[in-house]
Amino acid sequence: MSYELDTQKLATMVRGQRANRPLREVADEIGDVSASTLHRLEVGKCPDMAVFLRVCGWLNVKPEQFIRQSDSAQLGHSDRQLYAQGQIIDLIRSDPALSPVVTNVLSAFVRAAYQIDKPD
Repeated sequence: MSYELDTQKLATMVRGQRANRPLREVADEIGDVSASTLHRLEVGKCPDMAVFLRVCGWLNVKPEQFIRQSDSAQLGHSDRQLYAQGQIIDLIRSDPALSPVVTNVLSAFVRAAYQIDKPD
């Protein structure tokens, strides 16, 4: 059994709570979160754990409400590979320790690795 973060549910709640206030104002209110990170959350990108927990505190909700059972077990082989590739790339992109250049290179490696297994 596998689980995943429901980033769309998180994005919807963040957008709703923010309403029409500026990103920078809300990021300051949350604390230790940048406006660009908040924007990425609102478009459904996976946050790192520290940001996720801070945002849950700001939303006044339990983090576990965003955890759902993954549907990847019901997918076909090629769909599972595409799903796995997306999950890995999302994880790479959510790591604040990686620079954008390193993130892009690692993402390209992941995409290339999944291309190797594709039949001609």
